[in-house]
Amino acid sequence: EDIVRAYAAQGGRVLVDLEGAPPDPLAREPRFLGVYGEIVHFSGQAVGVKIDGQEQTLLPFAYEFWQALAPQGGLEDTVTFDYHGVTGSVLASMPQGSGRIWFVGLNLPFHTLLTGDPLGLAILSRVMTVPAEQAAPLATIALEQYRADRDGYGFVYQTEQGGDIVVPVADHGGTHIQVDGQSVESHSLFNMVGFTAPAGRHQVEISFWPTGVYVQGAMLSLAGVIGGLVGLVFWNGRAGYAKDTRSQAAPRARPGRLPVPHYD
Repeated sequence: EDIVRAYAAQGGRVLVDLEGAPPDPLAREPRFLGVYGEIVHFSGQAVGVKIDGQEQTLLPFAYEFWQALAPQGGLEDTVTFDYHGVTGSVLASMPQGSGRIWFVGLNLPFHTLLTGDPLGLAILSRVMTVPAEQAAPLATIALEQYRADRDGYGFVYQTEQGGDIVVPVADHGGTHIQVDGQSVESHSLFNMVGFTAPAGRHQVEISFWPTGVYVQGAMLSLAGVIGGLVGLVFWNGRAGYAKDTRSQAAPRARPGRLPVPHYD
């Protein structure tokens, strides 16, 4: 929560969907940044919403029974709906420094994904500042001097514009990427290796370093081997010491005669 607040306070744009947020132990409702998610249910009907004082209608939900959340708690409403005579929030926000934190209800992103609802797209685009149905065109970049061996992968690329690129290499833990010998942050896209590539012509090296779990496992195994060797040496030392002690303490037999009893 502190990271989100700090990001929004510096002018960052944040959109929060309370679906999947951890529940408050007392209220037993999802809660994030002091905003609760009130559970609402719909059964197949289209839902009317009010935007800038005008009534509009969302497409019917994709499922006959639709359960969703409505954000509640000191928010400034932008898009609302009526739920049994009570006003609920579809899109609301709270000020945070020089920015705002937005909350979306009714599981609107999922509804829009399933139905392609143009009104849902329009509502979301108000916050995302991206025109509805507009996506950045994808481009293919040729990889030159491609190499794949036990040390990893290497290639040279050239592009006029920088941006995120996806390399057709499966992403694993411990992925390490260098561009022109300088380490860059990697991220997984579609379960493949991705990174933010600078414009121009650059040499890329991809390798896979041991992860923390692997290192911890190796250290535990090494500690177990060392502990076993120490225990074995200690046990052998104790056994030799006990044997030597017994040999020193055993009485030596002396020749002689048994005493003969006398009877009066």
